[in-house]
Amino acid sequence: MVLPVVITGLKELMMNEPLHQHEMIDLLWEYEQPFMRMEELMDWAEKGFRDHLREMSESELKARYNRLQELSEQFSDCMDVNDAM
Repeated sequence: MVLPVVITGLKELMMNEPLHQHEMIDLLWEYEQPFMRMEELMDWAEKGFRDHLREMSESELKARYNRLQELSEQFSDCMDVNDAM
């Protein structure tokens, strides 16, 4: 069960020093995630992924987009070959 693990982790962290923001976020995620419906998880995943992309530099974002275009072209080429068969 998740709750005892989260509480134990919380107690251990609080004994040493005040929690940092990332520690609180990690503990809240561990506690709340099992109670979420799949739709909620997908919404949060999309939000997190979009935030991650927004934090990238423009050159990183463009490089990632270029890889997507390359994959798309390769997939399209494969589909063309399959259609020809």
